[in-house]
Amino acid sequence: MKKLKIGLMENRMSRRHETQKRLERKQEHIALAVETGVGPGSTRFEDIRFVPQGIGELAWADVSLALDVWGRTWKAPFYINALTGGSEEGQAINRSLAKIASEYGIPMAVGSQRIALDDQETMKTFTVVREVNPDGIIWANLNAKSSVSDAKRAIAMIDADAIQLHLNMAQELMMLEGDRDFRGTAEAIANITTEIKIPVIAKEVGNGLSAEAAESLMQLGVSGLDVGGSGGTNFPVIEHRRYHEDDGFLADWGLPTAISLLETVKTAKTLTVFASGGIRDGLTVAKALAVGATAVGLGGELLRVLVKEGEKAAFQYLERLINELTAVMLLMNATNLDELQRSPYLITGPLREWLEIRQL
Repeated sequence: MKKLKIGLMENRMSRRHETQKRLERKQEHIALAVETGVGPGSTRFEDIRFVPQGIGELAWADVSLALDVWGRTWKAPFYINALTGGSEEGQAINRSLAKIASEYGIPMAVGSQRIALDDQETMKTFTVVREVNPDGIIWANLNAKSSVSDAKRAIAMIDADAIQLHLNMAQELMMLEGDRDFRGTAEAIANITTEIKIPVIAKEVGNGLSAEAAESLMQLGVSGLDVGGSGGTNFPVIEHRRYHEDDGFLADWGLPTAISLLETVKTAKTLTVFASGGIRDGLTVAKALAVGATAVGLGGELLRVLVKEGEKAAFQYLERLINELTAVMLLMNATNLDELQRSPYLITGPLREWLEIRQL
């Protein structure tokens, strides 16, 4: 009995030690995401240009940004992407983000809930989003290699309307304590899509989804894809800078967001496709929507504004994006998002060259 008690105590101490390491890592992620900014490299959205219509036919009040996704109405084509959770600072950030999501009628994804599944003391840093936004659209988040049981627990924790399964091999490989065994990921995704009754979103975290990846994920049964392209928050860089001064050899890894988005929408035509990765102004939002994205994810830039300038400034940031998107739709004589997707545009430069080479 004495050996059993000692063993249980050692297990608890080991779990607490692991939780503490994860908390420290999450705090470092927040600080480095704010500090490092975006890139290196471009999203390639500069290679997409609208053909201006010139003669105005609409008034500001004529434009509607509303959309229906999976049986729920969003007031605008934005969602707050997975950012954080676990620490006290993460809890405060999630509280503010939930307020923004509630005010603007858009979904919000929490950060990876692995830490809360392993240590219930951190659960409140995630459940706060449902407390603040009880009737809102909340998305759970776990690594794509998670079990069905863990996915169900993460969903139940926040009464989630969908779950993101994040794909982050490059990040893990740049993390000294990261995963080195990715076998079984496809099987895990298939198991979750088979057993989970709410939408499952496969999400890259900043290195982009290719046409091949999109095709595979579609076959695995996911409902949506978040392309998470490069040109925005760069997790391989963030992980490398936790220990080094330079950006590391994977700083330029992945597909720029515009390339990844076009590869995905031209391949996984039956799925809902979300665009994220370095989209920071209303014109770029409009371009992403015009070429096929259902909505655009807000991540690193929203976090930087919130942490550096405060909650009021974060509200103002989203308000600015909404106003800029509305202005572009007026310029294109588009009263709604369906009409925006029928707007004329040209693809030039390296983006066009890429698509031609890839025969997309």
